Amino acid sequence: MPEWQIPSDLRSLIDADDDSMWDCDDWSPIILTVSGDTQHDGREIDLAWQIEYETTGVTGYEFCDRVIAAVESAAADLLPLLNCGDTESAACVIWVETEEACRRLLEIVWPMAD
Repeated sequence: MPEWQIPSDLRSLIDADDDSMWDCDDWSPIILTVSGDTQHDGREIDLAWQIEYETTGVTGYEFCDRVIAAVESAAADLLPLLNCGDTESAACVIWVETEEACRRLLEIVWPMAD
């Protein structure tokens, strides 16, 4: 797994981006996106940390189910932090609200990616 390296000026990069996002493909085929100016269930979220994996051989929904099972087994405390509502047939999309949760999630998902 590549080293976890998030820019120290991440907030500035996001604020300067027209879409209020920062993308990183260091973990290809998994894409990491950090988004600012996000709301969820009526709450403001400082930064949303998202991983996206375009699946092969299974649907995004099936892969998401596998990720949930792996998280439940390896780090059950992460389960309530996972937001999977953007997953679709072609891609598994999961986001969390903290950098630490995202790093831990990526450590679990990385070995599962093709």
